[in-house]
Amino acid sequence: MIGRTTLRELIVIREHPLHFFSLYNYFHRYLSQVPCEIIGALITYGAETFTIIKNYLDYCIYAHVRIRIIMAEFRRIPTGIKGLDEMVAGGFPFPSVALVAGSAGTGKTTFSMSFLTQGANKGEQGLFFTTLSEPTQWMLRYASQFDFVKKNFFGNEIKYEDIGLLIQKGDYQELLEHIDNKIAEVMPERIVIDPITVVGEFFEEDYRMFLFELTNLLKNWQAVTLLTGEVNPGETYPPEITYAVDSVVLLSMIEEEGSRRKYLEVLKMRGTDHTTGKQPISITTSDGIVVLKSRF
Repeated sequence: MIGRTTLRELIVIREHPLHFFSLYNYFHRYLSQVPCEIIGALITYGAETFTIIKNYLDYCIYAHVRIRIIMAEFRRIPTGIKGLDEMVAGGFPFPSVALVAGSAGTGKTTFSMSFLTQGANKGEQGLFFTTLSEPTQWMLRYASQFDFVKKNFFGNEIKYEDIGLLIQKGDYQELLEHIDNKIAEVMPERIVIDPITVVGEFFEEDYRMFLFELTNLLKNWQAVTLLTGEVNPGETYPPEITYAVDSVVLLSMIEEEGSRRKYLEVLKMRGTDHTTGKQPISITTSDGIVVLKSRF
């Protein structure tokens, strides 16, 4: 039993057999604001049986389009960003997929490093996928500027995986399989893919399907995944990915009174009462990103 549970019944009317993904999408929309977890469940429709392994159903019986759902409270893990946990009821829902989006220089990779380091300090395994074919030495040099990052985390509590060459091959199914296999090998509780938006240049018309399948794949695992996304001029966030993730955190840089100031905004977080509006932040080598008192 996972935490305290409540029972709901949902009646679904369908005149034709349900494909697995159609059924999952229905539940995803229905339960997107409801905290619940799953141990395992089977759904049968006539002669067909579907295995639900996503983190939305704890128990269900599917017979004559009647579905019984037991929902449990879910756990959260700290974000690693000072001042952010207080804005989002204690941290990211676990498991879930979050997008951290912003233009160049707003702190996306710093956010990711803080997130993975928070877990490493608690003994949680982290996995960092780079899509840019950047060598491990580059990441070590970048991370070493921050006082809160311990170099011995890399290769141990934080595994580093370059998927840039796979992306360039343009076969998104092969890429998904590689990501899935690497997660199975490492079994992380915290995952970063940095940045996800570069993939769109290589997959083109398959990009949205790749993102859909990737987020579904990631939600199979007991982990919180951060996807970082570059924001193009004139955009608030990358529109292709935001519909599929559970949380969206925006980082921005605004020119005010002759200087550029940085802000953080939680655009959405499913199942969470969160602070809204832009919050001023600072980025230092000692603390990384710190959310300051809001002026809004």
